[in-house]
Amino acid sequence: MFKLLHNKPEVELFIITQSNLIIINKKKELIKINDKNGGDEMFSQLNSFCKLITSGHYLYTSDNNNEAENYCFDVYSGKLISDFYMVSFINHSGDSIYKAFHLKSGGVEIYDIAANKKIKFLEGKFSLNNFLTKQYFIFNKRGTSDILLFTQNSQEPNWQTDLSFYGQIRKILGVAEELLWISCMSSDENRNTKAHLIALELKTGKIIHYLSDGLPLHEVHVELLEDKQRIVSIWGKMSSHGPSESPFVEINALTGEVLRNTYSQSMYNANLKLGAWKYLNDKIYFDAAFDTINSTHIGVMDYLTLEVEWLTEVIDRKAGLRNLQVTEDKIYIMDSGNQLFVYEKEQ
Repeated sequence: MFKLLHNKPEVELFIITQSNLIIINKKKELIKINDKNGGDEMFSQLNSFCKLITSGHYLYTSDNNNEAENYCFDVYSGKLISDFYMVSFINHSGDSIYKAFHLKSGGVEIYDIAANKKIKFLEGKFSLNNFLTKQYFIFNKRGTSDILLFTQNSQEPNWQTDLSFYGQIRKILGVAEELLWISCMSSDENRNTKAHLIALELKTGKIIHYLSDGLPLHEVHVELLEDKQRIVSIWGKMSSHGPSESPFVEINALTGEVLRNTYSQSMYNANLKLGAWKYLNDKIYFDAAFDTINSTHIGVMDYLTLEVEWLTEVIDRKAGLRNLQVTEDKIYIMDSGNQLFVYEKEQ
């Protein structure tokens, strides 16, 4: 189903654009990779390792240490378009990219980087667990389990909801029509953890749906699938006594109804422990392990049947696998030794 196209050593991080692969290597060189033959073309020599962000045919670099590493390149020509003040967190919303920069002095500046302008400043201290859209700016107050919602026209939150009863906020999953979905994790005195899924009404912050009891949810390996309007949690239980289940829970994001609470029989039969996963076009792409904690294999599972359709060991890897990314025809995966492996769908 897929074959190894090429692998690149000494890759610190990478991003996939519409038609190119962009990497920063250990020499801090920003490089465009030809996805077909593995040939490369250097864009720029950087002074530090930056975040990479794409919008259309533009590539943005954003420095985590707020140094002078904030550039915009044309992906096709490699030309530097602008050097401007960038920010440290990103959310996509239609044709715009909103980013929230957390100031050391306190407060958050929100930018529309597609328009290259600041659109809002908010006072307060917030975690990086944010969700930004054209209509709403949603933040988790730092050090708390409070969720706050602002609009473009408001300096004070429209509402603030305390979710500390459900433990720590682990992930803001996104918005399905008028519902904001959030995952939380609590633990008891014996350090047993429990995942919770909560849907808040966007207008009021009121809890509309709560799911946890009787469901094998995971607080991190859970996503909102926007094209299906579904919440999906899938993860691999670790076991030293042979095969273990990979629980799969599917929830209607509009109604909160549990549609499926099952596990993948083919994952169980193969003794696979599922790690990270990505959804695309009714397929679940994943990395997995057999008898180790670190992932050693990658595969593809059908979303509807939960049957594993393709599986391969990543040969010549160094330790475990990480940073799984997928496109229509390629799978990208890194190992702990900073090798990037690129697999291409066979015709």
